[in-house]
Amino acid sequence: MPVTITLREELADGLIRQALGRRMSLEEWATRILEAAVSDDRGKDAWGKLNSRRLALIAKEYETGLTDAEAAELAVLQDAAAKACEPQDRKLLGRLSVCEEQADYPSAQTHE
Repeated sequence: MPVTITLREELADGLIRQALGRRMSLEEWATRILEAAVSDDRGKDAWGKLNSRRLALIAKEYETGLTDAEAAELAVLQDAAAKACEPQDRKLLGRLSVCEEQADYPSAQTHE
């Protein structure tokens, strides 16, 4: 379905530069960006539901306990949460390392 949108000049110029740098048409590059945005949004919606379930299971674990099936489900969801957070965790650990170096503070890894 053809759709026309109007962009600010700076945004259009930036998209054109990016498309040229990737040796693709503006239309192809814009389509890829929009497809990624839609896909990412769907992933966030799905993750939001899974994370809500994970949090409910954690609360239940401390309130009344979990069945074996619920405990297994929680383990899977906890693993998914860890994997989802890993890129951000790596960035934060990198920042922490820089701060420790600047403060001349030995990191926890040197104490292992």
